[in-house]
Amino acid sequence: MTDVEKMTAEDALEAHIERFGFIPWGLSTMDDDHIVAAVEKALKDGEPYKDEVPEDCVL
Repeated sequence: MTDVEKMTAEDALEAHIERFGFIPWGLSTMDDDHIVAAVEKALKDGEPYKDEVPEDCVL
């Protein structure tokens, strides 16, 4: 069994920029594990990460 190098949050953000051309609002403020998971899902699905903000949320 070989060790697989885990993607860092910085690598994940760079991968999202390379694939989709931008970093979505709020993604870079998440903790590292969530950034990596969100970007891995986005890359797998072929869709940029979308932050789900409730309609009644005041930003």
